[in-house]
Amino acid sequence: MNYQLHFADATGDAVVVSAGDDDEIAFTRIGFDSGLVSTNINVADSTRDVYDCWRYSTAMSMLTAITAEDNLTVDSCRDVLDAVHQNGIYATKYSNVFDCVNRDIYLWYDRDYTQVVIMNLDEELAFVQPGVIGYFEQNPLFSAYGFGVDMHYRKIALSNLFEPSASSPTIYQIFIVIGFVVLIMLIIVIVMYQRRRSLK
Repeated sequence: MNYQLHFADATGDAVVVSAGDDDEIAFTRIGFDSGLVSTNINVADSTRDVYDCWRYSTAMSMLTAITAEDNLTVDSCRDVLDAVHQNGIYATKYSNVFDCVNRDIYLWYDRDYTQVVIMNLDEELAFVQPGVIGYFEQNPLFSAYGFGVDMHYRKIALSNLFEPSASSPTIYQIFIVIGFVVLIMLIIVIVMYQRRRSLK
């Protein structure tokens, strides 16, 4: 098991499920008066310091600065997500905040934190029934693993929910532009060389 699973509910309880030091499944529970932060480092791995991850340190610093419940808002959570997003080859593709009490999901796409899409879980689940557009059925789910569970779902492409944004270019886009400029320069050099040869 090389990943972490995150669970939270409307009562305010939360847990991270991951691999423990003893090769057993570990359950890292939320503290009584604190939040629960999990980033790229396994919170149950005692051989690694979670504070070695800049994203963890940044998130903890920002979240512990929120001392009043009224200040714990979707906007303040968005600001934390914005502060810890990644650029470059492994850029953050999407970010989300879940309001477990009202069952609302707040989505941001491709590091653009100016544009949010809000979805309500109850409304989305209403789509997951036969005869409704967007309804899909897979039978059985995870059949290769022997669960044999019927799965009904709705496919949603996040990129289709958002207007095109002016987010920072990816490393691939930068390489393409550089490559195009180098190619144009090479063509100009070749043309100039050919002209000089023909003039001789």
